[in-house]
Amino acid sequence: ALTLLANNQYKDIDALLNRCYEAWKENPNEINYWLNLQASMHTEAVTQRVKQLISHAAFKMNNPNNVNALIGSFIKNPYGFHAESGEGYKLLS
Repeated sequence: ALTLLANNQYKDIDALLNRCYEAWKENPNEINYWLNLQASMHTEAVTQRVKQLISHAAFKMNNPNNVNALIGSFIKNPYGFHAESGEGYKLLS
């Protein structure tokens, strides 16, 4: 349900994502789901969201599961990584 709301740009998605994070922040699998969901969002603002998540306390660049959940999901997302502006490619480089 959260994925559907995120992909349909539900107006209160940030509040729901924050509640999800607060409820599950001690569970690494749920945090990976939380990162994946946001990196996969069908919105042009996804690149900015991923930039913010790279700096989030929940994301650890030395954790392969975090990297796969966030970066791996983002590079498969045509709304972000493959955006015509090239912003997604710049972020990854």
